[in-house]
Amino acid sequence: MRSMQATHAPALDDARQPRERAGGALYEIEGVSFEADARMLLAPLSLSLTAGRMIALIGHNGSGKSTLLKLLARQQAPSGGSLRFAGRELGAWSAREFARRVAYLPQHPPQAAGMTVRELVALGRYPWHGALGRLRAEDRAMIDEALRVTDTARFAAQLAEHLSGGERQRVWLAMLVAQGASCLLLDEPTSALDIAHQIDVLRLLRSLADTHGLSVVIVLHDINLAARFCDELVALHGGRLLTQGTPAELMRSPVLEAIYGVPMDIVPHPHGGSPIAVAR
Repeated sequence: MRSMQATHAPALDDARQPRERAGGALYEIEGVSFEADARMLLAPLSLSLTAGRMIALIGHNGSGKSTLLKLLARQQAPSGGSLRFAGRELGAWSAREFARRVAYLPQHPPQAAGMTVRELVALGRYPWHGALGRLRAEDRAMIDEALRVTDTARFAAQLAEHLSGGERQRVWLAMLVAQGASCLLLDEPTSALDIAHQIDVLRLLRSLADTHGLSVVIVLHDINLAARFCDELVALHGGRLLTQGTPAELMRSPVLEAIYGVPMDIVPHPHGGSPIAVAR
């Protein structure tokens, strides 16, 4: 832990799609800050995120998690500092080139009214063929594979708006898989789901990270789910980086109290899994 501060491989991989080397630097963040309306939402922070891992951004509401994720996704530009992806400054990537490497799912995706599941998933191929381009055989193969690995092929002909929340979230993940990106950025993808669907979505992401070699950076509120499914936790507090480390390193009472501002106890998992945090 850094010291505290204030199922199956795809049948087709596009040969043009490079992958960040597992264990190498995914993002390098140096003195990055974000200010809006004369308010400092993210104080200058420096950290490195490792490729090939599932990383959770955790912290209380307003701690800067979503702001940091949007900076990583190029949804907004930092007010200061240096931000690099795969060794290159974020601004040096063209929009299409970046979209072929990084896929972003906001907390509230658009409704996609009137679109079938297959049509929605097919939008993931946009960075490869453009708005007026026709789907090629390799695009259709990637769409089929994305539907298969996310278990959404059974919904392919249905309207996405008619699915349940958990089913819709799997479809959005299928679109990211179809995009062929090596890095997935997700902002609270489980926030509107019941516990069964939360676990279902996180299991799917864990499987994609393990079997497809993807890097995943995800904003999560539930510390127990973050510790259970993620390789690394990055804790923010008041717009500042507080600490970063493995779940075993952060799942300690003093650390969690510093992150969330309430006393918390750590108890053994009844079935031998990851320890569980309980607020007093």
